[in-house]
Amino acid sequence: MGKPPVHEPGSFIVLTAAPRHVFYHAQELFRKTHQLAEEIAGERRLPLEEVDADWRRATPRPVPEGREVAPADVLELVTDTDDRIKAALSLLNVNALLRDQPERDATKQPADVLTELLTINRKLNRMMDRAFRMQDVYGQALRAVDYAGDLGAGYPPQADLEGSKQPLDVYRRLTDCLHLIRQVGVAFDVETLDWEDDGELQAEDVEAADVYDSATTVVAELAHLVRHVGAEHTAIPRGEYRRPRDVLPTHVFQLVGVLEMQLHMLATPAATEQATDGI
Repeated sequence: MGKPPVHEPGSFIVLTAAPRHVFYHAQELFRKTHQLAEEIAGERRLPLEEVDADWRRATPRPVPEGREVAPADVLELVTDTDDRIKAALSLLNVNALLRDQPERDATKQPADVLTELLTINRKLNRMMDRAFRMQDVYGQALRAVDYAGDLGAGYPPQADLEGSKQPLDVYRRLTDCLHLIRQVGVAFDVETLDWEDDGELQAEDVEAADVYDSATTVVAELAHLVRHVGAEHTAIPRGEYRRPRDVLPTHVFQLVGVLEMQLHMLATPAATEQATDGI
């Protein structure tokens, strides 16, 4: 099972991060390991409950309410994920691969943990039979647009579809959005993820699952901005940004263009002042 890639996809270099950044990607790691173990169990027709009694809890721990994410929250979530990995190894009868937990390294920072999670998530993307698709990315992009609307950006109309786009095009536009989120963070006086590009990507380096991971980072940043400023939730107007039946990279590129417009608006001081006054 799984289709190892010829190319290892690029990413970005994490310079500084907070536990909340790590938590969101740890949630994705939980979901992916859970799905991978289910795929293995399905192939072998084995009941997962015999390996892990807690298997029915298929969703990761939620973001803590009313406080900042702490390292202990991340540890609990990663421990849950470790249980899923052990269950998968047990199903494969390769328990010999299980290793003792290494000693803790007190020098490691959230940025180090996030970098490791991003690498593991990319590897898992290539191991799953039911990999993330563009319709999953569309859902994440829609969440990001919703959060930007909560911050007072409104819901601008979509531009016309632009020709044939590839996952790499969507990935690059999401990267542009992350640059803009930094500017929005400065305008709102909120610390955001500090990162830099890691080289030039080629079309064959990026698949839908890689774009999904990038969109997850965007959603995490905007969700934190919304919580930080205490914005109230305002639902996207009915009928706006309706999901196509067959979602292509071109459709996601079009929707992320809406997010890009919203972030440009939020990054302007006048718009930010107006948004915070209304919150």
